[in-house]
Parts: sequence; C-alpha cells; structure tokens
Amino acid sequence: MKRDVEDELDRELARLDAAWEMEEHQYVHYTDDLVCSDEGPFEPCSRRKVEPSTSKCIGVGVASIAFSIAWIILARAYDAPVYAVILGGLFFVTSILNFVLEYKRAGEYEAKLQKYQQKRNHLINRVFSTEKLDTHS
Repeated sequence: MKRDVEDELDRELARLDAAWEMEEHQYVHYTDDLVCSDEGPFEPCSRRKVEPSTSKCIGVGVASIAFSIAWIILARAYDAPVYAVILGGLFFVTSILNFVLEYKRAGEYEAKLQKYQQKRNHLINRVFSTEKLDTHS
C-alpha cells in the first residue's frame, strides 16, 4: 500500500516536472556560450539558460530609454539632420514597447515558476508525510 502511494506521488511529480519543462520553454532561451562541468574534460557542456526577470527588464528598459532620450537631446543640440532625431524617437518608442512586453512576459514567467514550485513542494511534502506515517506504523 505504501509503495503504491509513493509510486503514484513519484509519477505525479514526474508529470508536473515534464509539464513545467514544456511551459518553461515558452519563456526561457539559451545562449550560444557553453557552460562546462568541472568534473573533467569528457563531461558534456551545455548552453546557458537565461530566464526572464522583472528586475533585469527594468534595468535594461531604463538604460535603453535613457540612451534614446540622450540621443534625441544631442541630435537636437548639435543640429543633426532631422532623420537623426526621428531615429532617436523611433528608438525611444521601440524601447518603451519592448520594456512593456518583456516586463509582462517576465512577470508571467515568475508567477508560473512560483506556482510550479508550490505544487512541487506540496507533492514532496506528501511523499515525506507518507514515509513518516509508514515509519510510525
């Protein structure tokens, strides 16, 4: 009986992990640089995973918006051609749109990650609680 419950919880945990892995691929991307293990030269290397983050998004958004504003101010101050000012304006609008979309995406990812971790912890606690019940019997 105990073994059946543990097996069922293990299967639930495996299903939850597989579902999260599929969901995570909608938000995460991988870089081209390789991360290698310290275990030795024959250990496989993998690509580095980059997870969206609201704090990173804010930093990049503020920097790109500040750069575009500086571009426009300097273009106007040095009497640059009109297309230089327009280019700065396009960069400004693009920066704001990118910030809004990426911030929303990062927030969705963080919420879904937290929900996954809560479900996983709940399942793990159920596994341990069945083990404790069995040891007390």
